[in-house]
Amino acid sequence: MSRRAEDGHQPKAKRRVLEGYQQEGKRFVPPFLQHMGLLETRWMDDRVPELIWIALLIQVFGVQEGTAVAASIAKAAARCDQTAARAYAAASDYRELSREQKRCVRTTLQAENMYAKACQGLAALTNHYAEFPLTFLAEQNRRTKDASVSTLNDLRDAISNISDRLGYAGTFTQATAVYICILNNKCPIPPTSSLANFTAIEEYPVTDESHRVASAIRGVITILLTVETSSSWREAFWNQGRALGTCEVD
Repeated sequence: MSRRAEDGHQPKAKRRVLEGYQQEGKRFVPPFLQHMGLLETRWMDDRVPELIWIALLIQVFGVQEGTAVAASIAKAAARCDQTAARAYAAASDYRELSREQKRCVRTTLQAENMYAKACQGLAALTNHYAEFPLTFLAEQNRRTKDASVSTLNDLRDAISNISDRLGYAGTFTQATAVYICILNNKCPIPPTSSLANFTAIEEYPVTDESHRVASAIRGVITILLTVETSSSWREAFWNQGRALGTCEVD
């Protein structure tokens, strides 16, 4: 045994091999997996609360109708916000609306026959999460027998389904958010971008082109939904979730 080994020093070759690795007990985690773990944590902790309203609408109404309802809400908000500073894809965007602007959103959705559906689809959030930025869409004492009113079980399923960012529900939730940004002119698309063929996402996960578009969508979401944007609502969402009960994620 060399003197350097006796002194507790690692040989240079070994130091170079393990450089950047993070030790967890007896296991060494390579830098790449550390990064993936960080991204996975940020997806659940930071991005999911911002996109949960879209995921819930998709859970209740399906991809096509859920996307249409989400897009109607976002377009109405952008139309009622004269500054047009936000895309209204993230839940936190709606916190900045004034009382008058919120009233305008409700009126606009009523004129488009989308208000009741928006209220019913988001009921699990508006009824149980006081800090939810879209609580102004809570429908008071208006329930029909055939209405698809979301429940806490729908919300739990939505969270579980989008926990896999690469899965079907997670992908279409992110795609809807990017679609909203495009509709509200907050996401210019270069002709050379994979997003130029955005409608190919409808074939996900069957075709190679849909996978390329999905990858581009995830990249846009990573940029759009920053930690700073989601911090306040993020904490309120998970705190209230724990108070309501556990949500097991597969």
